[in-house]
Amino acid sequence: MTFTVIYRRGAGWDAKVPFRDQPGISGHARFLSDQLASGRLRLGGPFADDTGGVALYDADDASALDAILQTDPTIVSGLMDFEMHPTIVALERAEE
Repeated sequence: MTFTVIYRRGAGWDAKVPFRDQPGISGHARFLSDQLASGRLRLGGPFADDTGGVALYDADDASALDAILQTDPTIVSGLMDFEMHPTIVALERAEE
């Protein structure tokens, strides 16, 4: 099953600090790299306005994905939060 995850600023986010300079954001990048390597993450990236980001994940169900996302260091620390939505991928561009 595919899920869209919207990441947003959590209670620990410092609005005066740019996205890439937030304490612990490198841990989030490592987490996402690990998810990509495992095949769970299809794609992802930050919003250009520094308000959060989006990712597409494949997982057995919502509880399995939630358990994985709860290990993201930025979720654990409160730097970021997320919302998750089951997604029907009705259209997808073929790789060229």
